[in-house]
Amino acid sequence: MTEAAKEPEAWPRLLTIDMAARYLGLSAKTIRNHGNLLPGKRSWGGKVVFDRHEIDKMLDKARGIRSLWIDAERACR
Repeated sequence: MTEAAKEPEAWPRLLTIDMAARYLGLSAKTIRNHGNLLPGKRSWGGKVVFDRHEIDKMLDKARGIRSLWIDAERACR
């Protein structure tokens, strides 16, 4: 992972296909072929973008790490 990828603040919130590929360390072709697996995909101004926060949540969940917002929601119940 690049230094920029380690620093979430260095990345914009909405990522294009090419940016999402770099963020995840994948090829843009892989994102295009399997983009439906990424959360937060939507069309905005004619571009396909991915919400970096949703990607991070997906990765945390895949690793078995709970996101802080889930823990906070449970604590409020």
